[in-house]
This record gives sequence, C-alpha cells and structure tokens, in this order.
Amino acid sequence: MTICAQQAAWGRNYFAGYDAFVIREDDFISVGIRWFEHWEPAIGGWPMPSHALKIIGANSTVEALSDGVVYGSLFPYLADPKIKLLVRRPYAYTPELGAYLSEVIQTMVGRKYNYPLIGAMAATNTVTGHLIDRLSGGRFSKWLDGLAHDKQKAICSECVAEANQSSPVLANRGVLARPGYTIKPADLFVDPEVYEPSDYALCLTA
Repeated sequence: MTICAQQAAWGRNYFAGYDAFVIREDDFISVGIRWFEHWEPAIGGWPMPSHALKIIGANSTVEALSDGVVYGSLFPYLADPKIKLLVRRPYAYTPELGAYLSEVIQTMVGRKYNYPLIGAMAATNTVTGHLIDRLSGGRFSKWLDGLAHDKQKAICSECVAEANQSSPVLANRGVLARPGYTIKPADLFVDPEVYEPSDYALCLTA
C-alpha cells in the first residue's frame, strides 16, 4: 500500500463519510488492539492502525472510545506528534454517500464500549487461541466474538463497518461481508474492495 503525507485540507483531501485510522503508542485500548492484530503484517514498515473512526465534518467525528460511542474531534489527532492519522475514501464515494454514512453512524452515538468483545478478540489471538482458530477454520473466533456481541455496545471498527454496511454500494464488499463485530481496524484499513484507490491512503498532517 502507498501512504502519502499531506496537510489536512477539508474539502480537498478529506470529506464527510471518509474513514480515518489512528496509529498511536500510549493508549491502553490501542495497545490491546495492537496485540490482537500482531499476526497481521505491517504496511510497508507502518504498524497496523489500532483505532477507526468516521469523519462527519471538518473537525467532527463519530467514534467508539473507552466511554462509548461519542462525537469527537479530528484536530487533536492532527496536533499530537505521537499519532499518525490515515484516511481512506469509501468505494464509489459521492457527497451524497458521504452524507448518508455520516447520518447512519450518528444513530450509534450512546452505545457503550464493548470491553468483552475486545477480550474475546484478544483471547483468540494468543498463540494457543490462534492455533485453535486456524485448526477450526476460524469457527473458534466466530464463536467467541458471537458470545461477546451486544447490540447495545460496540468497538470502534464495528461502528465504522456497520455504517458502511448500511449502504447498498458498500454492503458485502470485501471484509464488509462479515458481521461488523468481527472486523478489526486493520481488517478495514487494508481492504482493497472497501476503499478507493484500492492500495492508497493519506496520512494527514496539521
């Protein structure tokens, strides 16, 4: 994947409905998510993102954080030198699609954060859990994730995935064919069918 750095410019290189992915080092949840993504290869030397969010305005986001699904701000990510903010454009993007995706994800605000789901994902990505999952053809992780799934709760990538899945244009493309609660930030970020260009992302800077 090609990742190019550009200064953030609303209406030029990011728009409502775009998906953003965060690479950072010192957040407890991010450290945990990176643990269960450690089987995934790095992207051209970049570590896999540990957080996903939906951009709904120049400085507005919807994202699942430790307190639940909330409205957030984009600029603090850009201002933090320890953070890299990567953005991708959904497949077949139009302003109308962006507005629709933004509206859908806002209906999720208020959900609690699904800590049990994070625990289930972590369990399947221990050495033993990973081996069992491989031997079972993925059924072990699906079973654990299903036990932890709760419609009143969510994790970050689940919210973004579900919003994208609500669009007929994006539904069932690539990783979006899976239940949203089984999708990790890295799964979304690297998927060549969910975003366009298929092998390109922007790293926004302040």
